[in-house]
Amino acid sequence: MWSALGSIEDPARFDQLEIDEVLFEQDSPKLFTAHTHGCSYLVYESVSDRAEQVTRYLAVCSNDALVSKLVEGDIPVLDALSQDTVWAIDQRFDGRIASTVTLSQGMHSVPVNCKPEPGVRLRADHHYS
Repeated sequence: MWSALGSIEDPARFDQLEIDEVLFEQDSPKLFTAHTHGCSYLVYESVSDRAEQVTRYLAVCSNDALVSKLVEGDIPVLDALSQDTVWAIDQRFDGRIASTVTLSQGMHSVPVNCKPEPGVRLRADHHYS
């Protein structure tokens, strides 16, 4: 698991991260929307560690407009996640949040193999002008 560098947050901020809508799935939800405490989030599975039984997610604030652009293929996944505030959330397989860190350098803090590739969009069949 890569080191999440930044400010440690209270794990209760994200409670037991509940999925609202799965946007991309491959064996498990890889990109989804979620909400907690009245806030909406776009959440991406960065890495999963079966030995430690924990999954690290990247989360950013979201809204209907952002999700719509993402679903329609108007913006790449990485662009949607590249916001000023990015949280690394470690969730145990039993659903409990183990830790939450506000990444000091946002998506620049995340190793290349643990975030979406630049330019990749949700709609592979979308024709871009």
